Amino acid sequence: MFISASIALFLVFIANVLAGAFGNAQFLSETGEMLVLVGASLAFVVVMLKQEAHSKNRND
Repeated sequence: MFISASIALFLVFIANVLAGAFGNAQFLSETGEMLVLVGASLAFVVVMLKQEAHSKNRND
Protein backbone atom coordinates (compact mmCIF):
# COMPACT_ATOMS: atom_id res chain seq x y z
CA MET A 1 0.00 0.00 0.00
CA PHE A 2 2.73 2.46 0.92
CA ILE A 3 4.70 1.70 -2.24
CA SER A 4 1.66 2.60 -4.33
CA ALA A 5 1.26 5.84 -2.40
CA SER A 6 4.94 6.63 -2.85
CA ILE A 7 4.81 6.01 -6.59
CA ALA A 8 1.59 8.01 -7.01
CA LEU A 9 2.91 10.99 -5.07
CA PHE A 10 6.20 10.92 -6.96
CA LEU A 11 4.34 10.83 -10.29
CA VAL A 12 2.30 13.86 -9.21
CA PHE A 13 5.55 15.65 -8.35
CA ILE A 14 7.12 14.75 -11.70
CA ALA A 15 3.99 15.82 -13.60
CA ASN A 16 4.06 19.17 -11.82
CA VAL A 17 7.76 19.69 -12.62
CA LEU A 18 7.26 18.75 -16.27
CA ALA A 19 4.23 21.02 -16.56
CA GLY A 20 6.31 23.91 -15.28
CA ALA A 21 9.27 23.03 -17.50
CA PHE A 22 7.25 22.98 -20.71
CA GLY A 23 5.57 26.31 -20.08
CA ASN A 24 2.20 25.13 -18.82
CA ALA A 25 0.93 26.38 -15.50
CA GLN A 26 2.04 24.33 -12.54
CA PHE A 27 -0.90 22.92 -10.62
CA LEU A 28 0.90 22.89 -7.25
CA SER A 29 2.32 25.81 -5.32
CA GLU A 30 5.87 25.62 -3.99
CA THR A 31 4.54 24.51 -0.61
CA GLY A 32 2.27 21.91 -2.19
CA GLU A 33 5.16 20.61 -4.27
CA MET A 34 7.31 20.30 -1.16
CA LEU A 35 4.56 18.47 0.74
CA VAL A 36 4.02 16.02 -2.13
CA LEU A 37 7.75 15.28 -2.32
CA VAL A 38 8.02 14.86 1.46
CA GLY A 39 4.98 12.56 1.44
CA ALA A 40 6.50 10.42 -1.33
CA SER A 41 9.80 10.23 0.55
CA LEU A 42 8.15 9.29 3.84
CA ALA A 43 6.02 6.60 2.20
CA PHE A 44 9.15 5.18 0.56
CA VAL A 45 10.99 5.15 3.89
CA VAL A 46 8.08 3.28 5.50
CA VAL A 47 8.25 0.66 2.73
CA MET A 48 12.00 0.23 3.17
CA LEU A 49 11.74 -0.08 6.97
CA LYS A 50 8.98 -2.67 6.68
CA GLN A 51 10.99 -4.63 4.13
CA GLU A 52 14.08 -4.52 6.35
CA ALA A 53 12.10 -5.70 9.40
CA HIS A 54 10.56 -8.51 7.36
CA SER A 55 13.91 -9.75 6.08
CA LYS A 56 15.47 -9.44 9.54
CA ASN A 57 12.67 -11.55 11.08
CA ARG A 58 13.05 -14.16 8.34
CA ASN A 59 16.79 -14.49 8.98
CA ASP A 60 16.42 -14.97 12.76
